[in-house]
Amino acid sequence: MREIAHSVSESPDMREVFAGFIGRNGVFATKSFGRYLARLRGTIIRGRSIELATKDIHGAVWQVCGQAGREW
Repeated sequence: MREIAHSVSESPDMREVFAGFIGRNGVFATKSFGRYLARLRGTIIRGRSIELATKDIHGAVWQVCGQAGREW
């Protein structure tokens, strides 16, 4: 998430793509985006899905997987 948050803060194009996850303070809302990914978890779209790779006290790491759970 940090990488996405950094990209959003640096790039006008990324701000446009992730506009729905930018809070009133102008900062990327990582928790809100994480909840969004959690709702999509396991949903197959064009043969790929969002899956939780790891989760610890620092947060979660999400990945895009191909069919049968293989990392894309």
